[in-house]
Amino acid sequence: AKEFIGTWIQNTDSNFTVMRGTMNDAGELEMKWEAALPGSDELVPHRSTTKHTKDTYVNKFYMGEGEDEVQQMTISMKRKK
Repeated sequence: AKEFIGTWIQNTDSNFTVMRGTMNDAGELEMKWEAALPGSDELVPHRSTTKHTKDTYVNKFYMGEGEDEVQQMTISMKRKK
């Protein structure tokens, strides 16, 4: 199906999330899922993008969609030479 599947279990509550995504031609993985807002049962769209190279790793997390999308966090690592 050319689809990636990921899971996430939150350590602060009992939420279990299944993410689905694809890899684009530039080698960037995009995953999408829905998750509840903290203290709420309202499900909100989320997505992440992940790009690996030989010496770097960048993972960005977003909440919402379209004009309401907000970047929540970036994890960026670089290999020390």
